[in-house]
Formats: sequence, C-alpha cells, structure tokens
Amino acid sequence: MEKKVDEDLQEKNSGMNKIKSASIDDRKDFDGVHEGSFPLESVKLMDLYQKRIVSTVQAPKHKYALCLGYLGTNYQGLQINPGALSIESFLERALLLCGGIIEQNYGNLQKIGWTRAARTDRGVHALSQCCSMKIKIVDGGVSEFIKNINLFLPNDIRVFAATKVSKSFNAKTDCSGRKYEYLLPTYLLTDIDIINDILSTTDGVDNNESNSLPTFSKSYHNSERLREARSKLISYRITDAKLNSLKECFRRYVGTHKYHNFTSNKLPTETSSQRYITEISISEPYVDPVRSVEWICISIVGQSFLLNQVLHNFGIRAIGLTILISYLSFSC
Repeated sequence: MEKKVDEDLQEKNSGMNKIKSASIDDRKDFDGVHEGSFPLESVKLMDLYQKRIVSTVQAPKHKYALCLGYLGTNYQGLQINPGALSIESFLERALLLCGGIIEQNYGNLQKIGWTRAARTDRGVHALSQCCSMKIKIVDGGVSEFIKNINLFLPNDIRVFAATKVSKSFNAKTDCSGRKYEYLLPTYLLTDIDIINDILSTTDGVDNNESNSLPTFSKSYHNSERLREARSKLISYRITDAKLNSLKECFRRYVGTHKYHNFTSNKLPTETSSQRYITEISISEPYVDPVRSVEWICISIVGQSFLLNQVLHNFGIRAIGLTILISYLSFSC
C-alpha cells in the first residue's frame, strides 16, 4: 500500500508542474485543475478511467451531504492541498469516475460548492466525516451511487451514506457538534520519579535526582535501550485515584472558555477565542492483549474547535503534564 501511495503522489506532482508554471495572474484562465487534485490528463490514462460509469440518464445536480470514514495512515490529511496525497483528492476523483461530477467541473471544488464539517491532519482517522457538494444522482439511485463511488475509492476510504440537502447547506457551519477521540497509553502518566528510575537503570539519563526532569544521554539513542525502557514502562497500570484525578482535570474544560493559548494568532480579548465544550469523558482502562499495554480512551465533544485546539488540549493535559503531574499531584 505504501508503494501505491508513493506512486500516486509522484503522479500527482508530475501532473501539477504545468499548473505551477502558470503565473498567479494567468491561473484564473488556466484550463486545468487546481493544485491538489489528480491532474485530469493523468486520470484519463489510468485503468480506472476505462472503467468509469457513464450514465445515459440525464439527472440535474443537487446538493448532497456525504457521510464517509477513512483510515488516515496513508494520507496527508483530509483537505486538498498542493503536492499532498489527501482524502479529498481521492474522493473527488471517485466522484468523477462514478458520474457524480462532469469533467468540466472537475478540479474546482468551489464550482460544485464543496464544504467539509471538519479537517483532519496527517495520519488521523475519521469514523463519521461529512462533506457536501453538488453532484448528479439519478432519482432513487442513492444506494447505487454509494456502491459505485466505493468501487473507485481505496479500501481505506469508504462512503457510507448520501443525503439530499438544501442549496444553502454548509457542512461546516451547519454542523451542530464535533467529537474527537484519542487513545492514550496509561504509562505516559507514570510518576516522574519512577520514569527517572527506569531511565537511569537502563543508562538512559545523565542524572537520577528525584523530581527532576529526565535528561536523555547520548547512549540512550541506542534502540535496544529504548526497548528495554519501554518493556518496563508498559507494565504500568493506572490507579483509581489517578484516573479520577485525571477525569477531574479534564472536567474543568467543560463549558465556554477561552482557548487562545491552545492555538496561534488569537488574543484573549477576541470573542473568537472562546469555544463551547459540551462533554469530556475518559473510559475505564483496558489492556491490549497483544502488546500488554494499558490504554484509556479520551473523548471530547464540542460545537467547534480552534486550529490545533484539541491536539494541544490533549497533548498538554495528557502528555505534557505527564511530567508536571507528579509535582502538582493532579491539583489542576
């Protein structure tokens, strides 16, 4: 699969050279696709193009909301971007091949009113993502359309449903809430003195003073030492007291708060720095029987989120605070 992804990316980049050579002033008149889409000329050379679906039934365009899911491991995020292998570039190509959009509208997402409920970064998965656009579906043929579009999608991207919506529907602004889930190995919450002890016994730190931050020595770059330290760390099991304290920490975020420190280019005085989080929950710990690692699932639900807010929220609270937690005794 990785080799196939690399080939797709090379194909996209080679086809984009023509577009990149056009000046900014000339680009609006350029008879091609915008940067980020698979070049139409390259699509036509693919075996998939020979298998495209050409409908003999004339159908008007309507706006539809597509519910899709994907494994983001092999992709550089959801949104189409220049030189990136994105989920949307594959979805757009599949829409063309299954007859959802015509060639004249291919390569211009604005032309078909494309919107997305949320963006995901490189390697991030989605169980229920929503994108809306104006496409052609023969009346009563939604189930057939879903089957056809999935024929032209990679196995790690799937469309689950297509719902006709109003012309004014916007997947981003009409979204009532968004839910993110993160899996966290509980050994990241190990007390700092225990971490220092493990690292020092494997010659991984330059000192072993209690309550000091671990300082990695050059010898710790040895992968064998890393594996040895990891084998000791994964035996950690979170206590009920620490789990309850962690839940209380996250509970402080429920409601409307300012998150200017969790993103960039936002001031605390700006109204747009406020976000409303409706729920944060932490699952009971469970052990992966294959790797013997204990995990917890952290779920956050809110109306909307700032750029990097969720990532920084979990990163600072659940990972960055791994070191500070020992000092604060979870008194967040």
